[in-house]
Amino acid sequence: MISDDDLRKVIAGLVNLEELEISECHAVSVAGIRIVLQTLKHLRAFNFPTKEVNCDEVLREMARMPLPIRELNLEMANVTDEGLMSIAGLANSLERLALAGCKNVTNEGFKFLGRLAHVEDLDLDRLPQIESTPMAELLRNLPSVTSLSVSATKVDDNFLSMVADAPFARVCKKLNLSRTRITDEGLRNLHSFTKLSMVNLDGNPGITIEALSILAKLELPALVPPRLRISAPQQQQQQVHDEDHVEMDM
Repeated sequence: MISDDDLRKVIAGLVNLEELEISECHAVSVAGIRIVLQTLKHLRAFNFPTKEVNCDEVLREMARMPLPIRELNLEMANVTDEGLMSIAGLANSLERLALAGCKNVTNEGFKFLGRLAHVEDLDLDRLPQIESTPMAELLRNLPSVTSLSVSATKVDDNFLSMVADAPFARVCKKLNLSRTRITDEGLRNLHSFTKLSMVNLDGNPGITIEALSILAKLELPALVPPRLRISAPQQQQQQVHDEDHVEMDM
């Protein structure tokens, strides 16, 4: 198991390193991450350890340093709204952000992320405290998002209605709406996603075979129709959530 001291020794001779993945290094502490930030002046992509490291403290320091961070992966990390405020300080360089599974972030903290005008790839899966409306309000302020994942969130039809005229809708190419509260009717709001090429609707109770017809009528030129296998509700009602799937990777 890699410790802080081990990490220090490894990166000592790699001062020009641009990408570092330590998400499975559970023995690395805040002190170890500080060593990374102080040593790797050219760091562009960083994955935080998925353990009880106080990420808020580290993110605060990161925002004060002249690091060209473009990719930040905080999946399952211990980050709160305070950390989100610090992430906003990376607005000039950040292009890819993953917050999947960050259970402590709230609707209030999401407001800070509205400054990330250059973010293109955004992973907001599995955020239990984030409501559909604050999620939509955030996306309305992020004009550059081309890939969005909001799987297993409270996103519903109102979300799609609110973002239909948002700037990002005109550039978004990949949209993961799996395991949300989206229904067939809500898909009509995708009419403005003119560059959309992939949409994931896996595991949505409100999605039926009618979704294919609705998407086809939108005439989105780049969209590859999702391949749905939906069980007959009267024959296999108990198994519908297990059987329904979209054969598409996001």
